Amino acid sequence: MLISLKQIDEEKLVAAVIRHRPTIINLAFCYTEVSEINDVLRAAGIYTVLIMSQDRAELTEGKYVVLDDKQKEIVERMANEQPQNLILWGSSGTGKTILLTQALGIKVSHFKRQNIQTKIIVSSFGNVDIQPKKLMEDLENKYLGHLKLEKKDLVLFKELCGGKYIEYKSMFL
Repeated sequence: MLISLKQIDEEKLVAAVIRHRPTIINLAFCYTEVSEINDVLRAAGIYTVLIMSQDRAELTEGKYVVLDDKQKEIVERMANEQPQNLILWGSSGTGKTILLTQALGIKVSHFKRQNIQTKIIVSSFGNVDIQPKKLMEDLENKYLGHLKLEKKDLVLFKELCGGKYIEYKSMFL
């Protein structure tokens, strides 16, 4: 028997998953990777928490798998409020890249569910001496591969600006 997404109460599904706080979700049916349920769970931020927890576990060799309160707050706000912009800053290793890419996933799923076509441009800024090519490769292969974006465009910030941008120098003494 086939059950369409129209027959599922999305709010009850999301509430039930959040209430049970799973550490793993295993969807096992034909065409799972293109199921509308993925967009429901991603737009609600559920996939984001699971993916970020897994990333933290890998980085800390299984010692730390829980998101901190600020990360949880950002995921919840992205899923519930759908802000137009998100700007993150922090030192190396604080989870900025994965949080931003997962927030992008929430936005993409939100727009997809509303049949809003999007064009995504993902860029990385680095000073002239440091080429963020490794980060761009990781963005494409590790962090954004699951989104299967049709109109994905990954470009270095310098290329995005036509090769012309001002390098900011530190003003601190």
